[in-house]
Amino acid sequence: MTDFSNRAGQVLGSRKQHTWGAAVGLSKPSVVDFFAGRVPRMETLSRIAHIERVSLTWLSDGVGAPFLVSELAEPSPVLELIEAGADAALLLHDGSGLCIALRTPIQKTYPRRKDAAPVTLSYPEWVVFDVHCAYSAAVAPLLGALTQGSLDVRVAACTAGELESIQQGRVGNWDLFGDFGGVNPLSLWARAVPADVPERLDAMLGQTVHRLTHDTFSTLAIAAEPSGEYSVDIQAIWQRIPKDRQALAVAQLRLLAGERVQL
Repeated sequence: MTDFSNRAGQVLGSRKQHTWGAAVGLSKPSVVDFFAGRVPRMETLSRIAHIERVSLTWLSDGVGAPFLVSELAEPSPVLELIEAGADAALLLHDGSGLCIALRTPIQKTYPRRKDAAPVTLSYPEWVVFDVHCAYSAAVAPLLGALTQGSLDVRVAACTAGELESIQQGRVGNWDLFGDFGGVNPLSLWARAVPADVPERLDAMLGQTVHRLTHDTFSTLAIAAEPSGEYSVDIQAIWQRIPKDRQALAVAQLRLLAGERVQL
């Protein structure tokens, strides 16, 4: 096998070659050539790289990390994806680190060579973030959309090794999400639990988790920081939370900031 065919197999995972090829707009002869190690035209490589969240440099030349992961330094990219139509989010947590992946349904027409008609494809576009900002700020837009019913939010507990592999761009869409060109029952998405089922999250994360209204969460989000430092007076914020929601608020605050917070 050539280096390119090895990289093609890494993108494919355990999917069937021709099923996956049809999903990314390849003809049957092109699928055979692709997995035999024949490098396709750049527009084909670009299309596959975009759909599969693959580095084009890695796919074409084998340089760098295989899969794209963005650093999340502040929450605006998450908000932008939600506003652009993201319909699902996956939180990947090992007890200390956090990655967030968002899915947006895409339908896009791609050009092909001059003698072939353009191809229109529908696929889930996943964007993966390695969170480098306050976890409370990163998660706030997700819980807001969850409360409004516009986002399917799930949480998957990972080992430290699994999360590190994701952060370093070594885990592809098939192993993470398994929802394109087939269904992967071993994916992290398949292992994840809904974020609005407290008792199931309890088992996964080992902490009490409750679904809050958007107003309550927004109030707490500006107070909780994973570092244990707080930008505002927590007691003052606490007085603004209705008494009938304070028990839920404590649970959510402890999820975001750990047991350092005592109210």
